Amino acid sequence: MGKRPVGVTLRKPPQANVDTFVSSANDTRETPSVFGEVVPSARGVDLREVTVYLPKDLARKFALHCHELDRDASKVLAEMLEGNLVPEAPAKIEAPTSRWERLRGQILELVRERFPVGI
Repeated sequence: MGKRPVGVTLRKPPQANVDTFVSSANDTRETPSVFGEVVPSARGVDLREVTVYLPKDLARKFALHCHELDRDASKVLAEMLEGNLVPEAPAKIEAPTSRWERLRGQILELVRERFPVGI
């Protein structure tokens, strides 16, 4: 017993509706943004998703830094960017008067180098 022959027919594509094609050309929707959608946060601040690609070593250091601070990576990065994109007016630095004040200033400077955000 042989195989049954399969009937082959040419199918025509469905008819395109010209009216919908023309009306979609006049559509005035917003063009998609390079960044993600705006998401409201619990604090009432609108957040936008942004993908950032970092070198492997820098990404590891950043993750460890956030873990050491026990802080959310998004908040740490936002503070870093805010500090670099909108520079604050330089604070007036007064000369320390005592040995303790000089030592305290040196310690704070070392801490700021190690943890540049939030201190």
